[in-house]
Amino acid sequence: MKFNLRKIIFTITILLCMEIFGFNFRYWESISYQEKQIDNLKYGNGIEKQGDIYKIINPENAFFEMDSINVHLSNIYANITGVDNGVCESRFVPIRIYMTDAANAVYRELPQINIVRRVKESQYIRLHLSGETKKIKIKVDLPENAEIKIEGLSFNKHRPFMFHPLRIVCLGIIVFLFEMFRPKSGLYSIKLNFRESWQWRAVLLLLAFNLLIMGGISVATFPNRNLRNGGWPPDIEYEELTDALLDGHVYLNMEPADSLKKMDNPYDPQLRGQVFEKTDEIFYVDHAYYNGKYYCYFGVVPALVFFVPFKALFGVHLPIWIAVSFCGFVYCVVSYIFIYLLIKKYFPNTSIGLYLLTSSVFIAMSTLVYLMLYGTVYSMPIIMSLMLGIIGLSFWLAASGAKRLNKVYLVLGAISIALIIGCRPQLAIVLLFAFPIFWNDIKEKKFFSLQGMGNTVCVIAPFVIIGCALLWYNYIRFGNVMDFGANYNLTSNDMTHRGIDLDRNWVGVFEYLFQPLSVSSKFPFLQLIGSNVQFDYQGYLSQEPLFGGFIWFNPIILLCYKFINDRKKLKEKEYFGLGIAAMASGLIIILLTIQMSGMTQRYMSDFGWFFAISTSIIVLFLSEEYANSKIKNEIFMKCVVGLSITTIFLNYFNVFISDRYQNLLYTNPNAWFWVKYVFFSI
Repeated sequence: MKFNLRKIIFTITILLCMEIFGFNFRYWESISYQEKQIDNLKYGNGIEKQGDIYKIINPENAFFEMDSINVHLSNIYANITGVDNGVCESRFVPIRIYMTDAANAVYRELPQINIVRRVKESQYIRLHLSGETKKIKIKVDLPENAEIKIEGLSFNKHRPFMFHPLRIVCLGIIVFLFEMFRPKSGLYSIKLNFRESWQWRAVLLLLAFNLLIMGGISVATFPNRNLRNGGWPPDIEYEELTDALLDGHVYLNMEPADSLKKMDNPYDPQLRGQVFEKTDEIFYVDHAYYNGKYYCYFGVVPALVFFVPFKALFGVHLPIWIAVSFCGFVYCVVSYIFIYLLIKKYFPNTSIGLYLLTSSVFIAMSTLVYLMLYGTVYSMPIIMSLMLGIIGLSFWLAASGAKRLNKVYLVLGAISIALIIGCRPQLAIVLLFAFPIFWNDIKEKKFFSLQGMGNTVCVIAPFVIIGCALLWYNYIRFGNVMDFGANYNLTSNDMTHRGIDLDRNWVGVFEYLFQPLSVSSKFPFLQLIGSNVQFDYQGYLSQEPLFGGFIWFNPIILLCYKFINDRKKLKEKEYFGLGIAAMASGLIIILLTIQMSGMTQRYMSDFGWFFAISTSIIVLFLSEEYANSKIKNEIFMKCVVGLSITTIFLNYFNVFISDRYQNLLYTNPNAWFWVKYVFFSI
């Protein structure tokens, strides 16, 4: 790759101009302001002054009022900081301004805004009022006994120039990535060939960037602090299972409450709630309860692979977010390997640019970001299943098509996929991908024949051995080899009587795939769907807030319509079966999830990677299909790049959504508000 020095200098100049004149527009705007000091500060009877500290004693009347202003207000400088007394979050103070002006003689309330201690931009509130203002009121939206300090308060203050080197670096990275992947980038005309050292260095650079972003996401919420102090019983369920296994039994070491044992149906959530309201006892939500014992609701394989060995070696429990992060990192690395193997086997003329773009989109579509941010027990079995699945498929792809199949790869692939049964059993459907991957090998009698007996055993034996071990684990817990214990979960509904109701499918399919995003003009622009989802289904639906349908977050999946439109050409391709199998598996998982569990954002990770496989295949197919037509190729590249950028952006940017589980607004408000004020508030 060659770098154009003139273009680099031009880009740096533009970025500096954006920093100086664009992001610091309010500085230039406020140069002419005439500052007005406040000398008549009053406070309501909901505030009690104690020296230089103001204490909230009645949140309804916790306000400061200034009158006799009689000037046009362009901004308010409000440096109000919270005092850390354990009552509430002290790093930011939410306020609401009540204003008067030439058009409003009576107070009119403005939207709530937050003043953040470490973000200076938040302290300068730009006002858009009409004419002169006589009086103004600032209400502090903090609970009773919260304490604040007023470090500074004035009107029409000259806003200082705020230079952010990190902002320039971030914008520079965005420009660099756009230059790499823009539709007319030279990378799309260079064939993928790792014999050229700059290509694998480019791959390592982009992979390292992916891992850096994922690592940042995994630690952004301060998991050591926030995941351990939440008090949610399931958060330490793998620790409980680890202790039980090291003690030599499969039931957990806590004794169920007598009230739970006496109930005729302990799985009835309404009845259970009424019973425990009348006692001082507790029950453990999202734990499996069976015959007077608690069991781990989640798969045992993560405990055996990560948590038991760690506790046995070091004597302490492995924080679950570290195991989640490890699986996420491995998934990212192996995703690049998987896409490379896919290209090497089926699409040998693919460019280095399309390889890099497809790999990045594949990771985004797998909804890995959600699992990395929410590094709890709920994410563990899902992300480990994804890791094992992509590892297994990669080994099988690497083994397939050779004159003599690599038996080590066959075994390792089978072991990886078989272990999914002990993590997330339904995702073991990926084992059926063996047929499209090895289809030509099967036709050549390298399997299911006398000469192919060794290969057949290498694939089947791990499933038999691991499957039998897991079935035995089920039997000693629940007396049934096929009972994984999901029905015994003490959750929001009685899963022992849940049954199958096909009428649920319409609501579930709509929410998982087609539910439009909830957007607004206020940062972070995306909101939880929450109670906005409405339906006429007259029955219970297990439902947690979603961000929106999968198609809206991953619009590049729309290209998969070509599986139907170009089906005649695709049927002639060896990879057609794999693409259809992945798409069908994703749809099957959706239907199973709707019937078995319900609608939850993290369950999109169960099927997202299947759709990512199908999408990757169709993108690579279309690239070859349009390679000889300049016009079609240009249109195709514009579509792919545009849809890819949208897909990647939406999947990563949703970490800022407020009110999601483990949301950054409360776990790391400094980072959340820094992004808001430094990039989206000028």
